[in-house]
Amino acid sequence: MSVNKLPFNENEQQLFHRFNEQFTELHWKILEFFDNPKDWYRKESRQPFRFSSPFWSTLGSVLEHAFPELKSEKSAYQKIWADLYAEKLVNVPVLVTMQSDDLLIKQTSNLGTASLNLRRVWNKCA
Repeated sequence: MSVNKLPFNENEQQLFHRFNEQFTELHWKILEFFDNPKDWYRKESRQPFRFSSPFWSTLGSVLEHAFPELKSEKSAYQKIWADLYAEKLVNVPVLVTMQSDDLLIKQTSNLGTASLNLRRVWNKCA
């Protein structure tokens, strides 16, 4: 499939180009993870996050479990999350405390998922 025949409208492609120029690879990794955390763990052959409390934990703890190298980079990943939220790619404004059942569900918006899909198609065409 040529880049000119991508199955996305021109507005989506323009937004994606802006996101692609603006975001680091870590932005995309975090967005990909939170698009479907359970599937990400399965694809990576990793054990999902185990909750310290049966009722509450934070999205930050889940992120640090998935990417242990981020444990000492809290301000960096919080800034990345703020970037993603500012662009309406995730639904939650901060990496909040949530009920444990909600931590491994999709946190991306429809635009976030569409941007990931466009990136996948774009990378296949490149």
